[in-house]
Amino acid sequence: MKSRLKTLILYHFFNLKYLLAMILFILLLNFGIGFIPADGTVGSIDLPVFVFIIFVGAEIFREAFNFALINGVSRKSYYISHIVSSLVITASIMLTTTLIALVSQQSGSNNLIAFDWLFPEGNLFEMFIWFFGVGLAILSVAWFVSLILFSLPKKVQYLLIIIMVVLSSGLTLLNFAFDGILDTLLRFGLMFVGIFGSNPANPYLSAMMFTSLAFIFVATGWLFLRRAELK
Repeated sequence: MKSRLKTLILYHFFNLKYLLAMILFILLLNFGIGFIPADGTVGSIDLPVFVFIIFVGAEIFREAFNFALINGVSRKSYYISHIVSSLVITASIMLTTTLIALVSQQSGSNNLIAFDWLFPEGNLFEMFIWFFGVGLAILSVAWFVSLILFSLPKKVQYLLIIIMVVLSSGLTLLNFAFDGILDTLLRFGLMFVGIFGSNPANPYLSAMMFTSLAFIFVATGWLFLRRAELK
């Protein structure tokens, strides 16, 4: 069991090696761009990483899942290996991002760092915790979407898309029928950037919200994973 988990975790890293190298390249490139003389901020440090984690989350499923089933590894073992790999990969990426952001801050670079904009009083540890929470949520959502597209028939996929469109457009109608729904959703959404009531933005609240979102998608993913077949 342990040897299979270790093999699967290593396979996750091996399968993602080019994407991880690309993320590091983008980080260093944007860090260097920050030294170009400019009137405002240039070369964002964290935002491109969040975008690339979408590709990491989408790529992390299919190859590793097929590899596991081909080699006789159970879905449960794959699921555990995915959770461990996601935590380690996200922590590694975000630790690197945090360190480069720190160097950017200390060197007087003009880099844009979303964390500094949202939480100007935040410290280095809070930055890492926030990066980790956001990154884990993005990776988990991308993994879940990839799992859905992999496991469900085309007709069901189209049906889900239609339902999502109807629900999103129906929010306005619900707000007319039940006054205050959009305001409630807005207040809930603000918690993802650490704002609750009249309190100042809190990175721990934001990180907790994103981590909870990741947990929900990973837990729900198990229901679909149990029925996913080798392709």
